[in-house]
Amino acid sequence: MFTRLHVAGFFQGHEISRAPDPEYVPQRMSGTLPGFHVLQIGPGPQTSGWAYVTQGLCQTTLADGDGLELCLVSPEPDARNVECLFMLGDYLVEKVSTVHFGQTFDIGAPWLSGLMTHLLLSKPYPFGPDLEIAKRPSGYVHHLWVLPIHKAEADFLHECGDLDALEDRFDVAGIDYLDPWRAAVV
Repeated sequence: MFTRLHVAGFFQGHEISRAPDPEYVPQRMSGTLPGFHVLQIGPGPQTSGWAYVTQGLCQTTLADGDGLELCLVSPEPDARNVECLFMLGDYLVEKVSTVHFGQTFDIGAPWLSGLMTHLLLSKPYPFGPDLEIAKRPSGYVHHLWVLPIHKAEADFLHECGDLDALEDRFDVAGIDYLDPWRAAVV
């Protein structure tokens, strides 16, 4: 409930609803994270895209005791966005203490039928710290940006080990993070 209020406050002026759960909900999630779901947030003042934000992942904690939620932004409403967040939530529920910026995940198929097949965990740069960090009575909840990227970009990051180097390339190229067909920056 707490994180929903934070998200609703940040996305004021946007239509916010609970996204339908995917057809397959991992058994581990329903037992470990009761009530886990994804909010679908329509276009508005904060973004021209559709934002998808997890709710309930923060029931598990990071190494420092803080909670974690995920945010993915899409050019259009699509069930694949919800599936990606459920997939990540299922993976992270038991590994949340090892989550870090720069972590990548192969999603096994192109995002939105585009060119990108990997997801990158990063700070939510399009939204800044007002979305990223939410104060709660027992500490903080950090909202991480789930950014679709190319395999070549994930490979570059793994080879150089420097998230800043990849993000600098994103900045120089001026990537449109809503474009599933954007060119790779490496």
